[in-house]
Amino acid sequence: MDRNSLQEEEGPAQRLIVARILCASEVFAGWPAEAIGALLPFARLGRYRRGDQLNPHDPRAREVVLIGAGFIDVSMTTARGRSFLLGIFGPNHILGILRLLPDTPAPYDYRVREDALVVQLASDPLLDVIEREPALWRSVSHMVLRQYRTALLTLINRRIGASRARVAMVLDNLAELHGVEIAGGIRLRVRVTQDDLAAMLSTTRQTVNKELRALEAAGIVAVDYTTLTIRDRPALRRCSEAPN
Repeated sequence: MDRNSLQEEEGPAQRLIVARILCASEVFAGWPAEAIGALLPFARLGRYRRGDQLNPHDPRAREVVLIGAGFIDVSMTTARGRSFLLGIFGPNHILGILRLLPDTPAPYDYRVREDALVVQLASDPLLDVIEREPALWRSVSHMVLRQYRTALLTLINRRIGASRARVAMVLDNLAELHGVEIAGGIRLRVRVTQDDLAAMLSTTRQTVNKELRALEAAGIVAVDYTTLTIRDRPALRRCSEAPN
């Protein structure tokens, strides 16, 4: 853990918070109390500050990360030093579910975007619990399949198509993950900059700025310094599906 991070004190209060975060997640929500209890000795609760890395010394750590509060960026750096922002994730999301596999995992960088409360759960004890109760594989497999579908579509859409369609697709995905309905549309509850969008799309900030301005002029989005609001999501989706 980074030196600027805070670790929760051990004790009943910590275990209660961990259990609540586990039960609020997609995978563990329907698990029996006995299975959740069996995981608690292998889960650690941490508070991280903005800019911290979760595993700066071991980016291949085989563990599942559950976000209780805050937002975390997941990125990857190529051998040539080029960094790609793979996604921004918030409360109740699970990161690293594929690290249940014993193969050497990819070196993802988990960096805190906004102060976060997370549970880090070692993969092998989690596998042991699932193997003892095979019915628990159902929730895990459903999530893996959904993540695979999303990742495949995201990979295709981010690399293929006109720049406006690609920007619209990323905005629609962010609205799905982090959108809050307000009177004027859907506001993103996490701050996303034009540099972030460019990193997600492997393009330039200038291209993102151009397409955002076009979407704003069409009344589809509203952009200001701190927030981004989707004014017309059906129109945004039509833009994301537009041919080259």
